[in-house]
Amino acid sequence: MAEEQNDQIITFDDVEYKYSELTDKGKVAVNQLSIIESDIVQTTMLLDRYQAAKQTFIELLKTCLEEEVKPE
Repeated sequence: MAEEQNDQIITFDDVEYKYSELTDKGKVAVNQLSIIESDIVQTTMLLDRYQAAKQTFIELLKTCLEEEVKPE
């Protein structure tokens, strides 16, 4: 896999760079950005699930209150 990664072309500010030609710091930055991007996607999906769960419980509470408490 390391060889595949070394052949990658990195596009930054509309300029293409070969991963294998980046400095060690540049490679670390690329790797960290990749991990961060993956974390953002996972966190967004998790937030979507929490929002859906929240809406489900809001609807459940609404139904319970409508059934149990009659307005005076």
